[in-house]
Amino acid sequence: MTLESTIICVDNSEYCRNGDFGLNRLISQQDAANLVARTKLKSNPENDVGLLTMSNNYLVTTLTADQQKFQSVMAKVQPEGEVKLSAAVRVAQLSLKHRMHKNHRQRIVVFICSPILEDEKELIKVAKRLKKEKVNLDIVSFGEDEANQAKLTAFINTLNGKDGSGSHLVRISSGNNLDQALRQSPIIGDDGPVGGAFAMDDAETDPELAMALRISLEEQRARQETDGGGEQETSGGAAPAETEAMDEDRAMLNAALSMSMGGAPAAPSNDEPNFAAMTEEEQIAYALRMSMADSAPAEETPAAAAPAESMETDQNAEELVTDPEFLRSIIETLPEVDPNSDAVKGALGEKKKEGDDDKPN
Repeated sequence: MTLESTIICVDNSEYCRNGDFGLNRLISQQDAANLVARTKLKSNPENDVGLLTMSNNYLVTTLTADQQKFQSVMAKVQPEGEVKLSAAVRVAQLSLKHRMHKNHRQRIVVFICSPILEDEKELIKVAKRLKKEKVNLDIVSFGEDEANQAKLTAFINTLNGKDGSGSHLVRISSGNNLDQALRQSPIIGDDGPVGGAFAMDDAETDPELAMALRISLEEQRARQETDGGGEQETSGGAAPAETEAMDEDRAMLNAALSMSMGGAPAAPSNDEPNFAAMTEEEQIAYALRMSMADSAPAEETPAAAAPAESMETDQNAEELVTDPEFLRSIIETLPEVDPNSDAVKGALGEKKKEGDDDKPN
């Protein structure tokens, strides 16, 4: 697994508004740039990527290993102005020169979909500088590929030299899928996982896999609808039986209510309610009212007897309190109290009684 720091340069010029690649060229670039970033970060946990917009040569995010951060800033890129390729490449080179991990290889991935304004000599000069600094560069040319072909080919040939093969030019014609073309290119093939592992991990961006999943879901939905129709027929046949069972339960409930109100079930009279026309809640409420009406006379007797018992108890208590003998027996049990003292006799009324006895007739 190669240790590598990568700056991804996206073309966000006004040419990105063209709709010959997907919805427009910018959205196609966003998907493709996210694919390149994921591939680089997954090929080695220590790898990092950065993002540069070429219309203003602005480094949107410095080198980072956070894939979510890269995707979030990539989604905010808007089309504006025009692109100058040589200036954007020099800014990306300076960013790689100040990378944190000096043992990482340096790579620039450029997406270009607008006409290149520089002449071929200026581009070759930039390529020689990159070769001297040992910076590899991959170019994804689409949209304006025919107009840029000669300049880009000379640029890559100068960068690779006679024996070099570290830099690549991927040309994609209009009408093709940018994301799929990159999957089959050396830009992804050299660093991406082998075989179908990458496709499984990125199933949401694989049209063939998405189509297979869609067909499978449609077949499953059709089977469920077929099974659902059979279940509806079965439930339709069972509905009368369930209705009959409910009628039987209702009849039993009516009989039980009639018996609870005293007597066997009889035909409804004009004075009695029609239980068949009442709901279960109404029947239960009616039974409760009847039971409360039956128990009302029985409850009146204890309620009437309670005041008499209370009056009787109060009268007995009053007689005990005014009985001198009862009070004297209680005082004799108290410690340090002389029941024969004048104070006690006065309290019990005995003193007055003795005085009355001493008076002559």
